[in-house]
Amino acid sequence: MVQEVERSANTLATFDESTSVLRKAEGEYQGHRSLLMCTRGLLSKMQ
Repeated sequence: MVQEVERSANTLATFDESTSVLRKAEGEYQGHRSLLMCTRGLLSKMQ
């Protein structure tokens, strides 16, 4: 029983860490997307 609780706690900790990493990656993606959209707009104006 104790081992199951420990495993569950470890699983939850892993999920929390994974969620944190995914949120950071999402923020970076949004930043890159914004930059690419701005670059696209500038290139369109130059053509």
